[in-house]
Amino acid sequence: MKKTLRYCSVLLFLAMLVSGCTEKQNWKRPWTKAQAGDLLPEDSYGDKKSSIIGLYIYVFEFDKGKYPSVLNAIGDLNDLPVKYKNSGSFLNNGLIGGGGNRIDWVKFSQVLSKAQVKITKRISLYVNENIDNDVAIIDFQEPGAICCRSGKDISAGIGLPAGTVALRINVKSLIGLKQVCGLNIIPVYKTIAAPDSNGKEQGNSGWEFVFDEIAMNVPIRPGQFVCIAPDTAHFPQQGLPLTGEMIFCSAKPKPVVRFCLVACSLIND
Repeated sequence: MKKTLRYCSVLLFLAMLVSGCTEKQNWKRPWTKAQAGDLLPEDSYGDKKSSIIGLYIYVFEFDKGKYPSVLNAIGDLNDLPVKYKNSGSFLNNGLIGGGGNRIDWVKFSQVLSKAQVKITKRISLYVNENIDNDVAIIDFQEPGAICCRSGKDISAGIGLPAGTVALRINVKSLIGLKQVCGLNIIPVYKTIAAPDSNGKEQGNSGWEFVFDEIAMNVPIRPGQFVCIAPDTAHFPQQGLPLTGEMIFCSAKPKPVVRFCLVACSLIND
């Protein structure tokens, strides 16, 4: 019973967050009466003069054994025309994407609840047009190595020091259309700057690796969302982990799987 209440509280907390991008919230529903449909944004209270789009970024986490049902549900999220810079590279690197609206979210959130979802990160963001915004989603304290694949069945091993995976988010207005923007998402690995001879941090002297081959783009409206997630059903059994496995899966201290959801709350035309 305690576990059920805990997961319901997590989902309700998400519902409260997506009711507005700032500290000013619309507290319509009590803690005990959450509805799945409330988890997508309806309102916003930010400075609409300076921002073109309001976004919410969430990182969800599950026990590995509970993820297959979520993976199947993500595969059914096909109501948005998600495009990939290279669809072959996206799939070959162990990733799956999809998107939907509030109606899709009602069904999808039920799957998340049954899988006992945990929210490990939640970020509200105002994005100006044509400006890159890097949103850190996963930290890696130890170095590792991954296998990067292209759509042409070309693969290469890449060693990565300790660092952070971020989503580089950029939005563009679409000519002739109102209340819709082009949302571009590119995963980026950003290394931690090595300390100098005195042991002090060297500021922004680290380097970054941009996974531009697995970029995704989608026209998105307020109340719609897009997912980027690992396709665990097609991970290789041997060799280096794929990019998607490195970003979204962890075996320590216990096997878990994560995925990221980006929801649109407002567009200031």
